Amino acid sequence: MCQTGPRSALFAPRFDAFPILELMSTACFQRERAMEEEQAVAVSGLAHAENVRANLVESSSDVLIVSEKKVKRVNDPEDLVELAKSIQTAREFVKSSATSKLSVIAEQMRLLQEQAKAVLQKAQSDEDLHCVACNLKKIPGSTYFLYKKRDSGHRYFSMIAPEEWGPRHADSSEFLGSYRYEADRSWTSQEDCDARDREMKVLEGILAHRKHFHAITD
Repeated sequence: MCQTGPRSALFAPRFDAFPILELMSTACFQRERAMEEEQAVAVSGLAHAENVRANLVESSSDVLIVSEKKVKRVNDPEDLVELAKSIQTAREFVKSSATSKLSVIAEQMRLLQEQAKAVLQKAQSDEDLHCVACNLKKIPGSTYFLYKKRDSGHRYFSMIAPEEWGPRHADSSEFLGSYRYEADRSWTSQEDCDARDREMKVLEGILAHRKHFHAITD
C-alpha cells in the first residue's frame, strides 16, 4: 500500500537545475556580447564623427599599468567613449594654446616689420640730407636750416634762420625746415627734437641705473 502525506513528498521527483544553469550561462554570454557590440559601435561612431582615436597601451603580463582593484568591475561601454572625448578635449586645448602663442608671435612680427620700415625710412631721409650742399663743417648738436632756391631748385644748408634773413632772401629761396645734427651723424627735425631729448634721457637713466647695479653686485 502506498502511503500519502509528508512522507510521500520525500520520494517526489527532484527539480533538475542543469537546464536552468545552462540558460543562465547562455543569457550572460549573450548580454556580454551585446555590451561589447554596443561599446564597439559607440567608439566607432565617435571616432568617425570627431576623427578621434583612443590609443590604448598594449597589455603585458610583466607590467601592470592599472590598478587591479579598479579594473575588477562590470565593464561600462561608455568608458572608451569618455576616453575618446578626453583626447578630443586635450587636442582642442593644445590647438588653442598653440594658436594663442602664434598670435603673439604674429603681433611681434608685425611690430618688427613696422619698426624696420621706420628705420629704413629714417635712413633714407638721413642719406638725402647728407647729400644737401653745405659750405660749413657740420657740428653735432647744431641746428641747420634747409633752403631751396626758387629759380634752380638747388637745396642747401645754412645756419641762418629764416627770420634773420632779409626780405630779398625770402623771395629767392624757400625755407624747407630746420634739422639738428646728432652725434650719431643722423638728422632730427625741429618738430621731433623734444621727443628725441626725452628718449635720450630715459636711455641715459637706464644706463646709469645699470652701471649702479653692476657696482653694487661687484
